[in-house]
Amino acid sequence: MQAVDQLHIEPEVIERLRLALKGFAPATPENVRVRSGRGHRIRVPPETLPLAPLPYLVLLAIGCKNLGRGEKLAWAVPFAFEGAYCELSSEKFGLRLFIDKEAAGDASEVSAIAGRILSRLNKGQRLLDARVLRPLAMEELRAGRVILRNQYYQLRETYEYFREGAQLAYAGKGRANRPNRIFAVEAEAFHNTIAMVGAYFSLLEHLLVMVTPFLNNTLLGQDLLDLIGDKWSTKFRKTLGVDDPIAKRFHDEFRRISEEYRNTFAHGGFDKSRATMGFRIPGVGWLPAMLSDIRDSPHFNFVPANQTDYGKICALFDEFDGWVESVAAVHGMIWVKAGLDVRFDEEFRADLLRSLDDDTYMEFVESTSDLVDLHTNMDY
Repeated sequence: MQAVDQLHIEPEVIERLRLALKGFAPATPENVRVRSGRGHRIRVPPETLPLAPLPYLVLLAIGCKNLGRGEKLAWAVPFAFEGAYCELSSEKFGLRLFIDKEAAGDASEVSAIAGRILSRLNKGQRLLDARVLRPLAMEELRAGRVILRNQYYQLRETYEYFREGAQLAYAGKGRANRPNRIFAVEAEAFHNTIAMVGAYFSLLEHLLVMVTPFLNNTLLGQDLLDLIGDKWSTKFRKTLGVDDPIAKRFHDEFRRISEEYRNTFAHGGFDKSRATMGFRIPGVGWLPAMLSDIRDSPHFNFVPANQTDYGKICALFDEFDGWVESVAAVHGMIWVKAGLDVRFDEEFRADLLRSLDDDTYMEFVESTSDLVDLHTNMDY
């Protein structure tokens, strides 16, 4: 069974695809000769067809056949276009289009034919997306058959970039080159500290979702969609809970940092303690509306965060990282740090539980990683 057969595309949609792909027709195997030195080989720009599976499904929907895998080749689909025999293939370094040399002579003619092919494939994939894939995606999400892309290292590198930026600034080796050095060191360090906190909370929210299948409170379907949309505090409570004193301490400390450094500067610089709001007393000057907690506000100093604040925040983040990796979500963090995407379907959950029961979890991780490498490198 070809992949397109599982989509159950309505005949009316297939007919519309054929209209969008005017000039296209399936090619028979004896017509396929463009890869054996008789075809113009064209690199397909990623911005033209950014998702390889979409044009693949479009071609299959109009009756074309996949020739199968090969070395560094995921699939190859031959087709005829305006009498020219062509082939679209997904290779390790992107999509490639082949056009029979007998169909086009000079480079300008080849470019014109390729432009028409790619334009119509683009139109076809937009139609397939709107009429088939979007409704199917919602069904899959509601059923819990979801795969979340692992963005751990991308988010962590962002956090570490700003953390290092603050550290360099405090050491007098900042990245910014400012003519006026008055308060420049403190200001640059502060800017990086605020960005660091924001980046860490993005990483935190990502991890709180990604480790969920590895804990007992696995969420599927709409519950998972709700979790993704929840605020970080709700994610924390649903995933790790706050019954454990250590977990509660981390949660409460994160909430304080979030309110003082993240929320304040994400909402126009206005904090809950009202330290940025004030009133004027004639002959005295401006005073903040809330005095009792003013020393705990990041607005108390001329530069709203200092090296001590930075050090305490980093220490807390490091402590939490160690705790979640060694205590709270050991198996989840092993998976995430292996760079693997996370599935939320029941089949994956069953395989996971089986590996934990059999004490073969590391083998499960390694075999999954090997399979991902196989498909990534197309070592078929």
